[in-house]
Amino acid sequence: MSHDFRSQLESETAGERVRERAAQWAIARREQETWTESNQVELDDWLAQSPVHMVSYLRIQSAWDRADRLAAMHTPSNRTGIDRAKPLIWRISTMAIALAIVGFVITSVVLPKSGEKAFSTPVGGRATVMLADGSQIELNTSTSIRVSDDAADRAVWLDRGEAYFSVKHNPSRPLVVLVGGHRIVDVGTKFLVREDGTQVRVSLIEGSVNFQSTSQRSKSDTPLKPGDVAVATASSLSVTREPVAKLADELGWRTGLVIFKHARLSDAVADINRYGQKRVIIADPAVGDLKISGAFPVRDTDLFARVARTALGVRVEDRDDIIIISR
Repeated sequence: MSHDFRSQLESETAGERVRERAAQWAIARREQETWTESNQVELDDWLAQSPVHMVSYLRIQSAWDRADRLAAMHTPSNRTGIDRAKPLIWRISTMAIALAIVGFVITSVVLPKSGEKAFSTPVGGRATVMLADGSQIELNTSTSIRVSDDAADRAVWLDRGEAYFSVKHNPSRPLVVLVGGHRIVDVGTKFLVREDGTQVRVSLIEGSVNFQSTSQRSKSDTPLKPGDVAVATASSLSVTREPVAKLADELGWRTGLVIFKHARLSDAVADINRYGQKRVIIADPAVGDLKISGAFPVRDTDLFARVARTALGVRVEDRDDIIIISR
């Protein structure tokens, strides 16, 4: 057996073992009646051992989430009381989600090899920018970036919104993302960046980056590992570890969905308002503290409102271009 073939076989076998272990963890987390803090620590430790672990787990979770939604869509009407207690959103029709995703504006452009170019998406839109080396930048709703990709450097300015980076590492030409007075220097990775005018949020999915603050009050160079989430303002920086499932939820928009798990209704409304032409307004502050779960097509504001009314018992008033939620 040749050395190259043996190496390839060993690599494939190792990859299969990782996928099997990822599936075992996913099954345990879904089916185990009592998922303890100790279980979560063990899972997080395994995920932190290698980016391959996290990617395998994310893929399995994503596939099962899609399967759950499809299964829920075809569940017979004579459910048990436990089944009926599940959030209504899991019973959305296949057609509703398909139409929403088709309606989600998606474009793809290949960046020229030199010069600075600007790209942006409208409300509810999404675009993919391909760099000359094959690196990709996916733009979420209402996002603006400028890109310089020439022989001297690779730089991206995130002026507004949210973008997901899948970067091919080049030690001689690292990609630098500049956003809100901060710099993110790629070390070969996949990461999500969001800028909302007051803070910058970076979620690291795979690989590593160095997060650098350029403000006078908070100069720092902070390395991030998979699972790390950095939140920075003009004068502060905090880094926390997030469960892999939460990071997967943050990327739901890439498939045309926004995903909430026990989210405050006010936070969910703020997120859903990023995508739809029709805005949702919460008239009663106490209503904003109610918790909502579900996966929603990004531009179906009406569906979100109907689920809130049915699941939370709130009042929903549709006034053409706005929806008002109250007691």
